[in-house]
Amino acid sequence: GYTMVMRQIHSGDDELKRGAEITASKRLRGLILLGGCFDYTPQDVARLKVPFVCCSYTNSFGTLRNSEYSSVSINDQKEAYKAVRMLTARGHRKIAIILDSRDDHSVSQLRYKGYCQALEDSGIRPDPELVEETVDYHMSAGYDGMMRLLDRRDDFTAVFVISDAMAIAAMKALNDRGKSVPGDCSVVAIDGIEMSAYTT
Repeated sequence: GYTMVMRQIHSGDDELKRGAEITASKRLRGLILLGGCFDYTPQDVARLKVPFVCCSYTNSFGTLRNSEYSSVSINDQKEAYKAVRMLTARGHRKIAIILDSRDDHSVSQLRYKGYCQALEDSGIRPDPELVEETVDYHMSAGYDGMMRLLDRRDDFTAVFVISDAMAIAAMKALNDRGKSVPGDCSVVAIDGIEMSAYTT
C-alpha cells in the first residue's frame, strides 16, 4: 500500500529544500508540490532525488527546461483577466484589487498582470490607489487589506481578490463597514474552494 505524508510550510519557505529533507527522512517515492515558487533552477530540483509534480509552477519566471519538471496548473494571468473583464462587462469602472504582491514572481504577480490588462483592454487606466498589497494569503490579511483600502478609498464598486479565502474575509470587512455585497460592491476571486459556495 501507499502512505501519504503532508507537510505545510510558510509561503516564503524553500519548498524544495523542505521536500528534499522529508523525502530523505521518510524515504518517499515522489512529491507533489503545491507551493507558488516560479523560479526553480536545475540545481534546486537536483536536490529532490525523486519524481515530483508541481501544482502551480509554470516556468513563467524560472529557468528550467520543460523536460526538467512536470506541472499541473492554470493560466493565472488569463483567469484573472477573465474575472476582471466579467466585472467591466457589467459596467464597473472603479475596480480595486487585493493581492499578496505586485512583484512576487509568482501567482500574485501573474494575476495582477491579468487585472491590469483587463482594465486597459476595457479602456480603464489602472489606479494605484485601488491596489492593496497584503504580503500574505491568510484570511486575516484579506480582512485587514480591505479595511485599509476602505480607509483610503471607498468609491470603488467592485474588487478582484487574489484568492477565495481572502475574498471571503474581504466581504466580511465590507459588511462590517456597512456595505452590502453585491449591492454596494461586487467581489470576484479565483480558486473555487468549497467554502465559497456557502458564502452569501
